[in-house]
Amino acid sequence: MNMANIISKTFGYCRVSSTDQKEDRQLEAMLELGINERDIFVDKCSGKNFDRPQYQALKVQLREITFDSLYKAYVTYAEANNFSMNTITSGEGLYKNYLQFFSDKKVVDITKQVVQNWAIEAKKIMPVYSYNNTLKKAKAIWNCALKNDITIQPNPFNILSAINIKKERKNRENVRINMEQGALLIEVAKMMFNDYTAPIIACSFYAGMRQGEVLGLKWSDIDFE
Repeated sequence: MNMANIISKTFGYCRVSSTDQKEDRQLEAMLELGINERDIFVDKCSGKNFDRPQYQALKVQLREITFDSLYKAYVTYAEANNFSMNTITSGEGLYKNYLQFFSDKKVVDITKQVVQNWAIEAKKIMPVYSYNNTLKKAKAIWNCALKNDITIQPNPFNILSAINIKKERKNRENVRINMEQGALLIEVAKMMFNDYTAPIIACSFYAGMRQGEVLGLKWSDIDFE
């Protein structure tokens, strides 16, 4: 399966060194690969540098690929390769809640610096597990695009590392999350887990109950009046 066709189309590029040379064999090979003739760019000039009209035109076309395109290709790839439904739906939750910052950005504009700036802000509001899972998913989306020749841009998310949960837990022992963070956590739980997880988290957060107290609740403990 050629994943480039899923998000847009496959492009071809041919070059011969002079107008006397023929590009027929290169064109024939690309047509055999199923590339539409109108999507093949041909230059008849020296290869000593990249100042070639059709090469530059091709770059303009490729710049239009966005991170959202990579995500959609990843979902298609996951479905075609029988990834678990939980993997797909949890990835959708992470993408909608935490990766929308990148959604409309062109792949070539998502630099290491852009990713680092995102990580700084993300760590301020995201639970550690969510941050680690989001980072893992972002890397998987980009690696899928590289594997399937959708982009040749190196994965900028590789500059980031997952948070050491044990170390972070010790650092955050006495840190409380605010109302906005709590509400976001509950919404993410609704997207990623079963029907019982979000109510448990909501009960713990809004009522200040410990895990054992929540799990030990009985209907007789609740005053509906």
